[in-house]
Amino acid sequence: MKTTHTPTKLGFTIIYADDHIILRQALSRQVNVLKGFTVIKQLDNGQQLIEALQNGLKPDLVLLALNMPVLDGYDVIKWLKKNHPEIKILVFTMFDNELIKNRCISNGADAFISKASELGNFYKILKDVVTGNYLSSSDKPKSLSDREYQFLQLVCTDLKYEAIAYKMKCSLRLVERIRNDFFKEFNINNRTSLALYVVKMGIVFNG
Repeated sequence: MKTTHTPTKLGFTIIYADDHIILRQALSRQVNVLKGFTVIKQLDNGQQLIEALQNGLKPDLVLLALNMPVLDGYDVIKWLKKNHPEIKILVFTMFDNELIKNRCISNGADAFISKASELGNFYKILKDVVTGNYLSSSDKPKSLSDREYQFLQLVCTDLKYEAIAYKMKCSLRLVERIRNDFFKEFNINNRTSLALYVVKMGIVFNG
């Protein structure tokens, strides 16, 4: 069921969490020029965002980067959907990847847009999301299961495959099957390349 928001005297209110300070400040100025929108708070990471909400700040929408220190965007999305499902979530990230997009949407984000997008497209999605008129594509790309994501996290460590299987509480054969499926999907033939790829594409955040 869609939720709709009624603008206050500030218009639709936004909290923007992103550790890229120059971009965040510049985009916030652009958004504040728009009629009917106000960025009421800028934050450096997901933990600050959660603390702001716990202290009583209630925006209509959270504009959210994914790769942030302390607490990343994926964990913030889950927390928001559990604790404040009425708040809209627009993921704004440098990673333009279908797996990432679908993971965000399946975790509870309302929309996803690349930082490489044109301002006009960004403004349209922003308006559609906050007014409840945004429709996600019904042709969804493949989504990572929790087990697949856990494997990708562990494959970026120095653990051997046997230790990965132990951590995942599954057989070595299953771990090798998941590995081979990713090799085929990403056209990669070794573990190092797989680890570098998933970090580069923002599917897994290293550190």
